[in-house]
Amino acid sequence: RLFDLAEQQFELAKSELAVLDDEKKDVIYQLASCYEAMGQAEKAFEEYKAIYSADIAFRDVAAKIEGFYSRR
Repeated sequence: RLFDLAEQQFELAKSELAVLDDEKKDVIYQLASCYEAMGQAEKAFEEYKAIYSADIAFRDVAAKIEGFYSRR
Protein backbone atom coordinates (compact mmCIF):
# COMPACT_ATOMS: atom_id res chain seq x y z
CA ARG A 1 0.00 0.00 0.00
CA LEU A 2 2.97 2.34 -0.44
CA PHE A 3 1.71 3.51 -3.79
CA ASP A 4 3.58 6.82 -3.75
CA LEU A 5 6.91 5.01 -3.34
CA ALA A 6 5.94 2.43 -5.94
CA GLU A 7 5.00 5.24 -8.33
CA GLN A 8 8.49 6.72 -8.03
CA GLN A 9 10.16 3.39 -8.73
CA PHE A 10 7.92 2.59 -11.70
CA GLU A 11 8.51 6.08 -13.16
CA LEU A 12 12.26 5.54 -12.83
CA ALA A 13 12.08 2.09 -14.44
CA LYS A 14 9.87 3.44 -17.23
CA SER A 15 12.39 6.16 -18.03
CA GLU A 16 15.32 3.75 -18.08
CA LEU A 17 13.73 1.19 -20.41
CA ALA A 18 14.16 2.42 -23.97
CA VAL A 19 12.20 -0.18 -25.91
CA LEU A 20 8.46 -0.73 -25.44
CA ASP A 21 8.78 -4.48 -24.99
CA ASP A 22 6.82 -6.69 -22.60
CA GLU A 23 9.00 -5.65 -19.67
CA LYS A 24 8.35 -1.93 -20.21
CA LYS A 25 4.65 -2.57 -20.85
CA ASP A 26 4.53 -4.40 -17.51
CA VAL A 27 6.21 -1.46 -15.75
CA ILE A 28 3.75 0.98 -17.32
CA TYR A 29 0.85 -1.29 -16.40
CA GLN A 30 2.01 -1.42 -12.77
CA LEU A 31 2.43 2.36 -12.76
CA ALA A 32 -1.10 2.80 -14.09
CA SER A 33 -2.38 0.41 -11.44
CA CYS A 34 -0.71 2.55 -8.76
CA TYR A 35 -2.40 5.63 -10.16
CA GLU A 36 -5.75 3.84 -10.08
CA ALA A 37 -5.20 2.79 -6.47
CA MET A 38 -4.38 6.39 -5.55
CA GLY A 39 -7.56 7.65 -7.23
CA GLN A 40 -5.73 9.32 -10.12
CA ALA A 41 -7.84 7.93 -12.94
CA GLU A 42 -6.67 10.38 -15.62
CA LYS A 43 -3.00 9.56 -15.05
CA ALA A 44 -3.83 5.84 -15.08
CA PHE A 45 -5.78 6.30 -18.31
CA GLU A 46 -2.82 8.01 -20.00
CA GLU A 47 -0.47 5.17 -19.04
CA TYR A 48 -2.92 2.49 -20.18
CA LYS A 49 -3.31 4.35 -23.50
CA ALA A 50 0.45 4.13 -24.05
CA ILE A 51 0.24 0.36 -23.79
CA TYR A 52 -3.00 0.16 -25.78
CA SER A 53 -1.51 2.04 -28.71
CA ALA A 54 1.36 -0.44 -28.91
CA ASP A 55 -0.37 -3.70 -27.94
CA ILE A 56 -4.15 -3.85 -27.70
CA ALA A 57 -3.98 -7.45 -26.43
CA PHE A 58 -1.70 -6.78 -23.45
CA ARG A 59 -3.43 -8.11 -20.32
CA ASP A 60 -6.77 -6.37 -19.77
CA VAL A 61 -5.72 -2.99 -21.16
CA ALA A 62 -8.45 -2.94 -23.83
CA ALA A 63 -11.13 -3.50 -21.17
CA LYS A 64 -9.62 -0.78 -18.97
CA ILE A 65 -9.57 1.71 -21.85
CA GLU A 66 -13.17 0.88 -22.76
CA GLY A 67 -14.15 1.28 -19.11
CA PHE A 68 -12.53 4.70 -18.87
CA TYR A 69 -14.29 5.88 -22.03
CA SER A 70 -17.66 4.57 -20.85
CA ARG A 71 -17.33 6.47 -17.54
CA ARG A 72 -16.54 9.77 -19.26
